[in-house]
Amino acid sequence: MQYKCPNCSAFLLFSDNKYTCEYCKCSFNINDLEISENIEVSYIIPFTITKNEVIKLYYKSLGSKLFVPKEFKNKNITNIIQGVYVPVNIYNFESAGVIELEGNLVNNFKSGKNKYKKIDVYKILRGASMNFKNMPITLSSKIDDDILLNIEPFDYKKLVKYDSSYIKDYKVYCADKNNIKTDLQNKAKKIFAYLMKNDIKEYSELKEINNLVNIYNLKSIDALIPIWLLDINYKEKVYMVAINGSTGKVSSNIPKDNKRIIYIWLILFMIIFMILLLIDLVRVI
Repeated sequence: MQYKCPNCSAFLLFSDNKYTCEYCKCSFNINDLEISENIEVSYIIPFTITKNEVIKLYYKSLGSKLFVPKEFKNKNITNIIQGVYVPVNIYNFESAGVIELEGNLVNNFKSGKNKYKKIDVYKILRGASMNFKNMPITLSSKIDDDILLNIEPFDYKKLVKYDSSYIKDYKVYCADKNNIKTDLQNKAKKIFAYLMKNDIKEYSELKEINNLVNIYNLKSIDALIPIWLLDINYKEKVYMVAINGSTGKVSSNIPKDNKRIIYIWLILFMIIFMILLLIDLVRVI
């Protein structure tokens, strides 16, 4: 009997008492396959951003960041960029939500020669109904939904019926998460809070107190979406760069080089000191 991979639908090879997918490299035992042999990926968004384009996008993104550590500019870094297909559920749904916030209303005024600042704290309640379309929720524990959120949207016009030929040159992450409904709820609440806060202009320092979002008319499809990933080790910590494989949008958490910042400030201080010293000498002369 031949089995298809529950993750990417390619046929599995049997060796060492386990079934292994030659495309996504996931391994399964017979019990896994008996339960899920009929599960297949329905759709895929193929990679349209090439590795050479990704390298250019990565270095371009560094140009907009100040004080980037030299480790992130190493030319050999691009050798570890890998294209990954991430299994997701893509959701369309309607929602109704209410958010409770705490915000400051600042008033500046004068009394005689003195200036004063008055800060009043208000509780703010906002509600809205929203339609969400094409919200991907990762099925892999290797990719956090916040990473997807930072590089969305994907180009859903390029969504096509799944064919294993699309994945032969790329890595495919296994689907291994079970808390999809909770992840969907949390992501919907984050987006709802962002939109509500962005709509409130008169208050400052908004603090979220409570957030309730109800989801209904839920529809979904399963698919593989393309992401270029680059993991960089720096000071015993791994920093991830993610690039949308269909649009080229870049997201990273690259740190600042504090030593370089101090070094530059010292140089600026010396330059200013020398200029002031020369001004004093000119005055003496």
